[in-house]
Amino acid sequence: MLIPCLEQTRPPGGPESFLDKSAKILCLPGRPFRDYTKHSRKFYNNKNMWYAIYTKPGKEDSIALRLQGIGIDVVNPKLKSRKFRQNRLGEVIEPLFPCYLFADFEKDKYAHMITYTRGVRYIVGKQNPLVVHKEVINAIRNNIEYDNIVIMKPQKFAKGDAVVIKDGPFKHFSGIFESAVRGPERVMILLDTLYCKLELDSYYLAKV
Repeated sequence: MLIPCLEQTRPPGGPESFLDKSAKILCLPGRPFRDYTKHSRKFYNNKNMWYAIYTKPGKEDSIALRLQGIGIDVVNPKLKSRKFRQNRLGEVIEPLFPCYLFADFEKDKYAHMITYTRGVRYIVGKQNPLVVHKEVINAIRNNIEYDNIVIMKPQKFAKGDAVVIKDGPFKHFSGIFESAVRGPERVMILLDTLYCKLELDSYYLAKV
């Protein structure tokens, strides 16, 4: 399963550092780390390559539709997760990489047009676009289930694991995992502070 380790905000180092981080973090399951950015600044003529496009907030979908409309292959992954909002846990769909999408195009033919597409800030690398390794794109696509959505699976816990509640009314409380209840999404933990058992959704939990 692909683990999106990037923060859901613009990286402090700017979009260029985003490419480096994403290429290093998005590794295939069970594979050793590989630095996919090693050859990212090579110059390619008359070939379709994958590039990262930096967009204005909330413009990922409209830009993807425009590019797809002229025959450009686009990867615009979404993250489906569950978050605690307004005192209840609900499903939320958000961009996997806010303000970024990936497109496969011939640089010399389309770079200028894409740069001036409404909602685009620039192609990462600007005048010398940085190539995104195809294995990174494949790693993303292999974990997309439908409608460009990557579904985060609940973390698995073993009896006795130390856990902390990361959201909801008991946020930051620590405890010990006891068992799964009614499937892997509902679990029972022993709260350290209150000396009691608590049944809750496993999406609330993280291992300590």
